[in-house]
Amino acid sequence: MAAAQRAATCVDSAEVQAIRAALDQYPGLAARNGEPIDVASIRSHAEYLDHAWLASHFTTVAQHVPKLMADAQRAALLARRNSR
Repeated sequence: MAAAQRAATCVDSAEVQAIRAALDQYPGLAARNGEPIDVASIRSHAEYLDHAWLASHFTTVAQHVPKLMADAQRAALLARRNSR
């Protein structure tokens, strides 16, 4: 595999750092009560990333995973709060 092709399909260090940062955060803790979370949007985003993963577009996945994680964590926290 040529270096340029490998670079185009591999995740770079900035994307890895963004994923690590997302894993270290707990954005749900900062979610305000009543803040609307669009679960359909989260589902759509997850489906998009699933297709990107299956198509080996790992850079795309790496760029979007942190936001998806943050949104999903906030939605889960608010759902728990609202079910009490």
